[in-house]
Order: sequence, then C-alpha cells, then structure tokens
Amino acid sequence: MAISQEVLDNIRTICRTTWGDESVYEGPSGKYKWELGRDTGNGIINGVVRKMIAEDKDGNEIYAVAGSFKIDPSGEVTRWTGLPRRFQKEASELAKSHIGTNGTK
Repeated sequence: MAISQEVLDNIRTICRTTWGDESVYEGPSGKYKWELGRDTGNGIINGVVRKMIAEDKDGNEIYAVAGSFKIDPSGEVTRWTGLPRRFQKEASELAKSHIGTNGTK
C-alpha cells in the first residue's frame, strides 16, 4: 500500500472516531465533508472539500465547495481545507511510522 493511501485511511479513521463519519469533520469555521477525486496514477491522492452552509426545511445538510485536499506520494498532506493541522500531522506520522528503512512496510 502506498504511503499516501495509508495517510488517507488514517484520516478516514480519525474522522470516523472523532466525528462519527469517515468523510465528515469539523474545523474551526464549521462542518466539512470530503470526497475523493480521480486517480492520478502517480500516487497523489486528491479530492474536493465541501462546507456545510445550511439545512433545508427537512433537516438535510446543504454543502458548498470550500476547497480541496492533496496527499503527496511521500505521505505529506500538502493541502486539506478546514481539517485541523494536528489531524493532518497525526495521519502522516502514523503512516510513516509503519514504513521500514527500505521504504516498504
């Protein structure tokens, strides 16, 4: 498994454990939901981040595009709109701690 994929899996786990859904999180300015983008074929993982802006009359959440995320093949989270940096760092460090000295698990 690529380091970037392990970082993404760690973020899913953090979201699920902390906020109850693997693709939802709360940042300093509100509630966010992320969606995985297209496979780049080069180990980069990216996607779109949406921010909850309102609820409709039936209580359904309404989201608008707020930004994006990107995880480099090295496992570094280079961009993730609204996700607190401590969670980005935790996810990257967990993935890197599982990698051996020859770059494999």
